[in-house]
Amino acid sequence: MAAPPRRNPNHGGKRKDEEPWLAAGIRPANFLPGLAIGFLLGLLLDLSSSWRPRFSLPSAPAPRGSKRAAAGSSTAPAPGEELKMVLVVRQDLKMGAGKIASQCAHAATGLYADLLARC
Repeated sequence: MAAPPRRNPNHGGKRKDEEPWLAAGIRPANFLPGLAIGFLLGLLLDLSSSWRPRFSLPSAPAPRGSKRAAAGSSTAPAPGEELKMVLVVRQDLKMGAGKIASQCAHAATGLYADLLARC
């Protein structure tokens, strides 16, 4: 079996003293300040979001006899309380299986995020 052909180090018009672009960006003189600036900006953005007051709009009271008022779903669940999620799909919309799965996943992740925000 023949040995693979050797590549010419000057192939592509590059000179020997020229560094690849990635090696030039990873030098400590470039990398460390960029890392520090990125860390400080991330920290600043994270802290600024926690300083904002969290106002919630008062919800209108549910009319008497409505399902929401009877079920008490506006209260936060107690820690450790079992919850049940029911996904209902209307068959008259003629959605495909992929669209149904996408909609159910979107609803489930939205509910999960909402529950995390409440607790």
